[in-house]
Amino acid sequence: MIGERIKQWRERYGWSQNELARRATVPQALISRLESGQRDTVTTDVAKRLARALGVGIDYLVGTWEDAEAPEAGVPAPPVAAHHETRQGTRARADAAPAGDAA
Repeated sequence: MIGERIKQWRERYGWSQNELARRATVPQALISRLESGQRDTVTTDVAKRLARALGVGIDYLVGTWEDAEAPEAGVPAPPVAAHHETRQGTRARADAAPAGDAA
């Protein structure tokens, strides 16, 4: 089941197995074995990488949800390269006075 879902989403994006492998940072041979049914399990880490690269939930990818009950709202746009954002200044400092308190 996981291999079918991987292939389905990979093809929706028009990606080769090599492209998905690059985006998910997993071996292309693993994707090939999953899609061909030669392998049907992966580690949690690999499942997370594949799900993130494909823009689907890990529950859906591994079959927790059936197709008819999957909580998805249409086909997501292909994910962009992963990056970490720093959100400095958006959280209140612990030593700052609460809003409305005048010093």
